Amino acid sequence: MSDRPPAAYAAVDLGASSGRVMLGFAEADEGADGERGGAAARAGRRVRMTEVHRFANGPHPESLAEGATLRWDVDRLFEETLTGLAAAVRVAAEQGLELAGIGVDSWGVDYAILPSEGAWGHPRESAAWGDPSESAAWGDPSESAAWGDPSESAAWGDPRASDPSARSSESDSSGDPRVPDASADPIAPSPGSAPSRALPPVNHYRGADLAGPAEAESVVTAARVYALSGVPPQPINTSYRLRADRAARAARLDGTEPGRADTGGTEPGGAEPGRTQPGGTQPDGTEAGHAQSDGTEAVHAQRDGAAPGGTVLLVPDLWVHLLSGDTSAERTIASTTQLLDAQTGEWSAELVEALGLIAFTLPGTVAPGARAGVTLPWVAERIGAAHPVPVFHVAEHDTASALAFAEPDGGQLLVSSGSWSLVGLSVSAPVLTDEAFAAGLTNEHGVGDSTLVLRNLAGLWLLVECTRQWSREAGRILDPVDLVRQAIDHPGLAAPVFDVGDERLLTPGDMPQRIARLCLEAGQPAPDGVLGTVRSIVESLAVAYAESVELLAAATGIPVRSVRIVGGGSRNELLCRRTADLTGLPVMAGPAEASAFGNLAVQLVAAGEFRSLAEVYAAGGEAGGEIARYEPSAARQRGSSV
Repeated sequence: MSDRPPAAYAAVDLGASSGRVMLGFAEADEGADGERGGAAARAGRRVRMTEVHRFANGPHPESLAEGATLRWDVDRLFEETLTGLAAAVRVAAEQGLELAGIGVDSWGVDYAILPSEGAWGHPRESAAWGDPSESAAWGDPSESAAWGDPSESAAWGDPRASDPSARSSESDSSGDPRVPDASADPIAPSPGSAPSRALPPVNHYRGADLAGPAEAESVVTAARVYALSGVPPQPINTSYRLRADRAARAARLDGTEPGRADTGGTEPGGAEPGRTQPGGTQPDGTEAGHAQSDGTEAVHAQRDGAAPGGTVLLVPDLWVHLLSGDTSAERTIASTTQLLDAQTGEWSAELVEALGLIAFTLPGTVAPGARAGVTLPWVAERIGAAHPVPVFHVAEHDTASALAFAEPDGGQLLVSSGSWSLVGLSVSAPVLTDEAFAAGLTNEHGVGDSTLVLRNLAGLWLLVECTRQWSREAGRILDPVDLVRQAIDHPGLAAPVFDVGDERLLTPGDMPQRIARLCLEAGQPAPDGVLGTVRSIVESLAVAYAESVELLAAATGIPVRSVRIVGGGSRNELLCRRTADLTGLPVMAGPAEASAFGNLAVQLVAAGEFRSLAEVYAAGGEAGGEIARYEPSAARQRGSSV
């Protein structure tokens, strides 16, 4: 029997304006009994979670210069991650615990391209990562990046703060199933060493070219793309940006005109388009397809060796690769690319070929809960771990983590409210109808066999952008939380409504002016000053949430009977109250740290600490923050058959 200390797990949750590392663990629940405690009592444990490190996130300062490509400051972001993991090891030890798992979730669509000659942290001949893709720069390069977006899973208020399908069955020589034996593990990474150069660039989705969808329509219709991927045309989609990236690279290499992406056919090296590659070598030296826990294979161009365009890793998969050496694509984050088959959960060879992306390697897919391996030796040393720490592929899209508790076909409107508002339902199968396409609904993979059918709307970033503008005009920093409180104290303020899904709200700039223009275009007066604009933003978000009830019920055939708001917006009392009033439905708000808790929950099940996600949530669903309930005003209630 193992004599190791009890296990703790680190959830790395990367939001658009801040990241955090949360430490979670299960402890004996002395007060639970079978009658009162339900699943939690049967497990006999309670789940606790505490923040050990928080840090600001935002664009790299140099990328804000005029004409520059907007990109994330990934070197600093990863260094902050390591600092947070070191804090997790230290705090765990202080509580008599040992770090036994790491999971990473983040925002979607953004990616890095690993060069074909080798993986980061491993010896290779070339030191160049290549150039960032050419996309539009941030709207106003003179703006400060210190505030960024409100985090999807954290309190949005401070502008100054710059069921899993696989379980681990391996055990080490001590018999502890939490710590795999790297020597017996076929996917254990090669030793590797600490990096001596910058990470590959990761471009920012707010710098996406708005013309991407229209350009891609020339080679494959958006309707066909939707029928396969379940993702509607949006400029931020990874597919369009990879297409622009490949065209820009081709133009630099052979002098062709930028923007003319290859539409398919044979790539350099005589490769067959869209070929599913069962062999060859991945950038980390492992055999292609070998590192996938469920046997899926990488899709890329060449029969032998990695594709000439490099290996595409979305942000959380990049982090997992940096920590463990594993090169895989977790399905919830991969489903944000518009390249994953919504039915099979594998890459769509038809879409990869049609969009001219066969020069890139798309790693084999894995499900939430798959084990990537253990930390590389230099990582373990850097964070102060006495033993290699298992690294898990959790539900890596922060929305999927935030909504990991959702019951498929349960009839609860789900709102992940932060920088963006992701509003939808958890269903048992993708919804790929013409009606869903016309409504702009996105199908994303959830945990287990679930699908999240979502509306992708602007979120509380609108308020932060407005506050930035007002602060500049006032010559002092204003607090959006305080502005919302002031707006609550003035209930008579007019609240004109605008379309929070308008693409003109995507990029930074003078947001109050844009909102005023949208209100006028809708035949309404412009908001009255600062507090009027605050009320307009909150009211417009609540209206969009309410409109989603009937739209999603019609598209899925599932009646909506309640609303659940998680993420930073769950702390916005005015937003939650207005959502209850406008929907006529009860609103459960919280937890604010829903993404981090979902990340932790997947790890706890994958490590065998709990039998199911339902047990984890029953044992500590409020560990990510308090949960409040809002009832609709009596005059606005409606029947449960909505």
